[in-house]
Amino acid sequence: MTHGHGHGTFTAVDSDDRVARRVRLVVAAVLLPLLTAATIVMISLWPGDGLVLDSIQQVRASGTVVELVQCPMAPTDCDIATVAVDEGPGAGTSVPALVSKASGVRVSVGDPVMMVHRPERAVVYERYDVVDRDRTLPLLMLGGLFAAAVVALSRWRGLAALGALAVCLAGLTEFVLPAIMQGAPPLLVAVSGGTMIMVVALFLTHGINARTAVSVVGTVTSLALTGVIGWASLGLAGVTGLGSDNVGFLSGYLHGVDLQGLLLAGLVIGALGVLDDVTVTQAAVVWELSAADPTASRRKLFAAGLRVGRAHVASTVNTLVLAYAGAALPLLMLFAARGVPADHVLSSAPVAEEVIRALAGSLGIIAAVPLTTALAAMAVGSRSGEDRDRGDGETVVDEPAAGESADLLTGDDRAGNH
Repeated sequence: MTHGHGHGTFTAVDSDDRVARRVRLVVAAVLLPLLTAATIVMISLWPGDGLVLDSIQQVRASGTVVELVQCPMAPTDCDIATVAVDEGPGAGTSVPALVSKASGVRVSVGDPVMMVHRPERAVVYERYDVVDRDRTLPLLMLGGLFAAAVVALSRWRGLAALGALAVCLAGLTEFVLPAIMQGAPPLLVAVSGGTMIMVVALFLTHGINARTAVSVVGTVTSLALTGVIGWASLGLAGVTGLGSDNVGFLSGYLHGVDLQGLLLAGLVIGALGVLDDVTVTQAAVVWELSAADPTASRRKLFAAGLRVGRAHVASTVNTLVLAYAGAALPLLMLFAARGVPADHVLSSAPVAEEVIRALAGSLGIIAAVPLTTALAAMAVGSRSGEDRDRGDGETVVDEPAAGESADLLTGDDRAGNH
């Protein structure tokens, strides 16, 4: 567990045999059982085929608008676009397509568009519906710029971070979403899938070493705690999961899905990325403190790391709450326009869902700070000496005698090491 990855930051702390031995104990006692349980759950819940619902399938096409005129019957409500079809039914030809302004679609000549083909309709220009602009190219350009910026700044570690991002997306699309669609318990799916995703992502991004192992243990434990807090909060508040129009639509087709559990799964996945940031930072802080002072006791490292963690949590919680508030901003504006009382706003299902997401996720983050800091302090405390507490609470560090330094680095931890 002490060897560094090619892109990881390898320090003298990671090469310390005493640290490696302590971390191996934590991994064997906590991480391996959790990973084993998550693996078993994933295997048992792995989705099969038949995820696509034929009843709501739509035949898709794409092309470019070459002409745009108003509808003859209702000129204020729609336009008729002539679209040169590039892909899908009618590829290589130009077809008329309906652009419904009532649905919020706005296109101009030269815009790439996405369409739905409805051959059963009698009116020719209604057989294609323009559903939205095709934004594939600008999104790919932005994604390429993002990837280049990450690699330029972080080099090999940035490349590994992009690989970790791909692992996260694959885990969500190949396991989490399909398993929930097939009726598996969403909380189990989210916790087990999130655990495996984060384990792979953290080791890939930060290297296979003792510090990353401590971060993984802190992340997985805090993730499970977040799920429990979210489950209890949703049950106590009586939230059913039907606060969103999209969820209401899904409930009409996916009858086996636990909608409250789906909301809970979203809460867990949403908190996962922030937990990763917090646990990695806390472990790194304690590691650097130990590198600066190898004789620092666990108590001293924990107290110093916790001081950094308090500031980190304050900013992270604000970020999380504001992110959820931003997502619900249009709804909050609607309530404000209607003059709805504040307590009624908070008690409405859509707002209550976002409040529970933010607060339950924040509680998981708060718990992650002392937990990860304590694990890291236990791993690296007093690497070059034995510490003991005097009666007045002050920590005394015994310096190794001549010839004992090798023993202190490779020998077993003594009873005085707390």
